[in-house]
Amino acid sequence: MSSSIVAIVGAAAGGLALLVIIIGFLWFYILCCRTPANKSSETGSSDPSNPVEWGRRDRISCAGCGLASAHQGARQFTLEELEEATKNFSESNIVGTGSFGLVYKGLLLDGTIVAIKRRVSVPRLAFIEQVSQLF
Repeated sequence: MSSSIVAIVGAAAGGLALLVIIIGFLWFYILCCRTPANKSSETGSSDPSNPVEWGRRDRISCAGCGLASAHQGARQFTLEELEEATKNFSESNIVGTGSFGLVYKGLLLDGTIVAIKRRVSVPRLAFIEQVSQLF
């Protein structure tokens, strides 16, 4: 083969590899870094009344888009917001138990029904042992 054909084939292979890398980064960005649109509840019925108006406090930054940020885009609520959504953690809103405590039904202002885990007070060493079992 002549050197010009080798150069053309090499350039084409390099261009194809670059295209695959760019498509891979775009795919990763779309799946990992973009926040999903808010989905409102399809059902209008829910027990916990007096929903709380939640302010948007999302601190979403896609600079870097590291894999370490497993909860990127997750909304963090204050204890007061959770108490209002669950009617002060009313027994009537208990839907089950989890590995760390009780699970309550809560209602967000947009009508979304959510499950809220409330961790039972556990001594620090026991908590660390429970968490280490998860990983």
